[in-house]
Amino acid sequence: MATAKTIKFVTWNINGLKQKKCKELYGADVVFLQETHIGQNNNCRLDVGDEWNFYYTQYTSSRKGSAILVRKTLDFKSISVEKDINGSYLVLKCKLGEQLYTLVSVYNHHADVKTLDTLTLYLQHMATGMLVIGGDFNTVLNPFIDKKTQSKPGKVTNNRSHDKLRGCVEKFMKSLQLVDVWRRMNPATREYTFNKNNIKSRLDYFFIPEECMWRIETCEINNLQRPDHQPLSLQVNNVAVISYKKDVEIHYIGQLLHHKRGFGIVEADLSLNENNKCVMNEIDLVTAIQSLQVSDTPRPDGIPVSFYKEVIQDLIPYLKVLYSRMLSDSFDFQKTHFCESVQNPHGGEQRFFNVDYLIIATILARRLEDHLESQYKGHKPKGLAAFGIAFKSPCPQVKWCYIKKALEEQKRFTEAKNNSASCQDFVIMENLLRNAEDFDSDGNTSEFSSEKCKKLCQGCPLTPVLMTLILKSISSNLFGHSEQHKILVFKQSVIVCVPTEDQDKVKASLMNRLNDLQRTDTVVQPKENEVENWDVEFEEGEETLVNSEEEDDESYFEQEECEESDHEEDDESEVENDLQEKGSTFHYRQTMYAVVTLKPSAEVVVVAKTWLTEDKQQSHWPPFKSPESITQAVIDRCVPVTQGKLWEKVDVTVQGEFDTYDGAKKIQQLLRSQGVSKKKIPPSQQPGSSPLKRKKLFTEKKLQPGPSQSAVTSHIHPAAPSIQLGPKPNETDNIMKLLKEINSKVQKNSAMLGVLLKRVDQPGLSMLSKKFKPKLPLTSPEEVNRLEEELKDDTTMQNYVSSMFREMQ
Repeated sequence: MATAKTIKFVTWNINGLKQKKCKELYGADVVFLQETHIGQNNNCRLDVGDEWNFYYTQYTSSRKGSAILVRKTLDFKSISVEKDINGSYLVLKCKLGEQLYTLVSVYNHHADVKTLDTLTLYLQHMATGMLVIGGDFNTVLNPFIDKKTQSKPGKVTNNRSHDKLRGCVEKFMKSLQLVDVWRRMNPATREYTFNKNNIKSRLDYFFIPEECMWRIETCEINNLQRPDHQPLSLQVNNVAVISYKKDVEIHYIGQLLHHKRGFGIVEADLSLNENNKCVMNEIDLVTAIQSLQVSDTPRPDGIPVSFYKEVIQDLIPYLKVLYSRMLSDSFDFQKTHFCESVQNPHGGEQRFFNVDYLIIATILARRLEDHLESQYKGHKPKGLAAFGIAFKSPCPQVKWCYIKKALEEQKRFTEAKNNSASCQDFVIMENLLRNAEDFDSDGNTSEFSSEKCKKLCQGCPLTPVLMTLILKSISSNLFGHSEQHKILVFKQSVIVCVPTEDQDKVKASLMNRLNDLQRTDTVVQPKENEVENWDVEFEEGEETLVNSEEEDDESYFEQEECEESDHEEDDESEVENDLQEKGSTFHYRQTMYAVVTLKPSAEVVVVAKTWLTEDKQQSHWPPFKSPESITQAVIDRCVPVTQGKLWEKVDVTVQGEFDTYDGAKKIQQLLRSQGVSKKKIPPSQQPGSSPLKRKKLFTEKKLQPGPSQSAVTSHIHPAAPSIQLGPKPNETDNIMKLLKEINSKVQKNSAMLGVLLKRVDQPGLSMLSKKFKPKLPLTSPEEVNRLEEELKDDTTMQNYVSSMFREMQ
């Protein structure tokens, strides 16, 4: 049986087998099917005769199901088959010709948020050879270019179930260093794999590890001109790899150190305290190694990934020492050939690196990606024109000044978050990137201008995140002055949203800057025939969480302000998804501002939530003298850095957190009118005064009253107001007056709570009444404190606040 030089894969959600015929498989050699709907006692087969080796899962006759078909004319040998008991995926290890493959067919049901985590763990430890993953993942990775609603042409809409699964898919891709093959090969094209009810989406994908992309010849969506899912095809080069160097026989760490003796690390170094000072932890190292694929990829030093996975525990001290020396500038990158790579021997621009390099680069790329956030400015925009920006080439040559500027901006951001580990990473970033003059597309030296350029190599884990970081930096510098703008960060692209009247000027500025970015025209320009200008829809009402898959659509942005947060783990100090109950519908809210009381002045002010420290006991404060400058800094949520220096911190008490500046401002004014503070502006805002300094307080008494009317609003988080009592005698009268007001409000609220608790037939209150049984009315500070303790439960507090708010309206 002849070995095929190319293999054609097809993935297709067929929504039940009996409707499909063999002729629709487009001459495929290997087929991944989803929604096969094969039950436990159902022996259903495709109408294909005996032409296929057929592997499938069994679940129910009406839901889920995955299958893999391999044409019998192929030189095929099955090694093992793993099936998910819930019918969500099937893993087939096999040989196609002389090449090892791990084939995975996935149906990620819209209600499944754990399936991909389970599959990740298996593939990290068990996948061998070329990993090919195909299937229906039930989400779009970029709503701007992967989705279209024909009933709302030009509008960007989004499905809540897509939001829920997008983070799962991105985490899956990150954990295995996977590439969305079709989007990589079509950075600006808008095509879709699903078409139903006037909604078009790209829900079906082929994912391939970054290092295996050199094998991909084509990836195409086959349009059947009928509703439902369309097949997605992938053409793979199946030629044997030409080895650069024979794999070295290494079985333990001592042999590795001898082989890499040029690094100057000996076994005695591994037991010293040198690695204890390293800012690289074991979790980072282990997850980076596990994300690499065991394959026949050639390495310059001949040491395969399999060795690193086999002795992973012994390698941790070695990698820590290596990284520590890189940070201390005692490691010679050039002399040790640490960044050495070899070009794909079969042609193309793919480069293969040593595993040590890949581990370090993977960790740095992940740290950069963790802080790569979208950027917003403006309030309640009626409509914005959007431009998509992406690199055409997966390995562009970029002027170093652009990379450096993007990294410096990211460094200031991480410094503002007190992330010392990420800040030190920038020290070695320049050394890890090869100069463009070191090689051209053929691997030979070439002549370049005097301005230094860097080659972002295909196969380096840093390349995709740096490309996105550069595009965001350029967009931010071009449009950061605009009164209204949004810069949305997605994998492999950046979306810039600006007022419609500014779009011509923006387009011209963007094209000029991108042309200067690099020597070759490899950047996607915002042309009409490549990337459309979308009118971004902003609904006035709130979005609702829907459970349907493709049929239910809604506005992509939430009321007033919205922050894209599709990464699997949101930093709670930056973005919080506040789940608020309103009847039986839940709404996700994201907080951006906080109302705080400054200590010891007791002045109530609005700050950006990103200025708060992790424990929320302090806030950064701008060094500006002008009140207008301070207000603008708050509205813009500026990074708390001026001329490379962090702002001073002041002690604060957080009164509440809000999704909009206007909402925070209303509560600030309400608290001021109730006498929480009589000063209009803090000292640092008064002309000629010095910035606020952090002050140490005497032992304070803290009274935490129950929820007051000022805290009852749909925008505020469940944080009971607390008043800090200072030691100054001249404040006693004001404090006593305030306590009397609080006591009066507590009595009113306790009476109202009694009325609310009688209405146990209401869904929100029936659960509340079971949670606690307060004695009403509240007549003492002790009872107030007892009630507040019971209200610390988030669900109880949400129900209490929401119900009280409805009652008062």
